[in-house]
Amino acid sequence: MISVLLNIFPDEGNESRVQAAIALVKSQGGHITCVQAVSTGSIPVADPASAATEAETLLELERVAREFQDTVEAMLAKADVGWSWLRFFGDPGAIVVERARLADVVILSSQDSVPSVSSVALHSRTPVLAVPVSNPNFIPDRSALIAWNGSEPAADAVHGAMPMLDFMEPVQILSVDHDSEEFPASLVQQYLHHHQIRSDVHWRNAEDRKSIADTIINVSEELGCGLIVGGAFSHSRLREMVLGGVTRELLERSPVPLLLAH
Repeated sequence: MISVLLNIFPDEGNESRVQAAIALVKSQGGHITCVQAVSTGSIPVADPASAATEAETLLELERVAREFQDTVEAMLAKADVGWSWLRFFGDPGAIVVERARLADVVILSSQDSVPSVSSVALHSRTPVLAVPVSNPNFIPDRSALIAWNGSEPAADAVHGAMPMLDFMEPVQILSVDHDSEEFPASLVQQYLHHHQIRSDVHWRNAEDRKSIADTIINVSEELGCGLIVGGAFSHSRLREMVLGGVTRELLERSPVPLLLAH
């Protein structure tokens, strides 16, 4: 059983997120908590003269949000899964991070997400399942690929993925370029073995930083994996923003969902 927090936002990736949540819950059992964060940034600053305008704006936001809720709930009802709905007014990032405290996974879009993957992954202990915008391409009974580099975020991602890995055997563990001396890929395999999860270990070389993401994607396709598990933003947030990094490359180009933790 798995507890899924599904980010609801009227953007291009919403249907893909809903499909991923349905596929995950259908494969493992569990519950989808839909969190609809409605931004109030367009509401004017409150004062006696603008009180009526502010009230009208809130009512209109509520009406539009309710119409969108009806659309999404029709999809969930057709899929015959269990769900509940929470609507909040305020900053989407803060709301999703707060509500994620008692979820096993948060589903966001891998690109142009509101809130962004980085804002949630960096501030929440709950892993993020980032799915492609146009098609989640998520088949929960395929193997999962762990992109392992020995880092704490990578270990957090493995811990966060455990509720899913039982259903995604054999798990594939990939170390690119240099295996960690202190925490090699073999220790990940040993950890999974303790949980009675079958796994295989692979080593590959990459020519440069950008090609690390290419290598991870290529191996996931070669092995027919339905999920990539990895640490999010292993370096400082500023460095990731300036230089890009493996996480950003994977978010932009991976054809399958990413399970990320920091």
